[in-house]
Amino acid sequence: MLITTFWKIVLKGIGLWMLVKGLEIFPQVFSAFYAFPDRRDDIELILLFQYLGVIAVYLLLTALFLFKDSAIIRMLKLDKGFAETTLNITYPANNILKIAVIVIAAVTLMDSLPGFCFEMFNFWQQKTFFNQYGRSAYLVFDLVKSVLAFLAMTNSTTIVKWISKKAT
Repeated sequence: MLITTFWKIVLKGIGLWMLVKGLEIFPQVFSAFYAFPDRRDDIELILLFQYLGVIAVYLLLTALFLFKDSAIIRMLKLDKGFAETTLNITYPANNILKIAVIVIAAVTLMDSLPGFCFEMFNFWQQKTFFNQYGRSAYLVFDLVKSVLAFLAMTNSTTIVKWISKKAT
């Protein structure tokens, strides 16, 4: 395996991790926007543009890591300074990326499933309707995050093919 291939796999793994963590960050950003409903309209507009700017930069960095990894390698000169030009790893790059997708999805599932169970237990304890439950957004968020993580684990080949197709 070439040094550049190794770095491509590492950078794509970072991009996948950023994508998964973005699922956690985006709802927090928008919930912070609605946390104080009595603000003035001009302050809300400024905050909205700031939040959208942060999200745009985050998505840009994520796309850069996932699809433009060669540019990052060239900019940071990550392939320079190695005595060997190849690493003795005989696995194809797509298999290693598939393993990275499965591991990241498994960690995400392990992170979100207990939160979902906790929120579901609290919901059942309170014996209220779903729309009256104060933490219903967290319940839905943890459920969606768990389902997406499970789907990523079971469809890792499709995800790797999509990333490889978009990167070329």
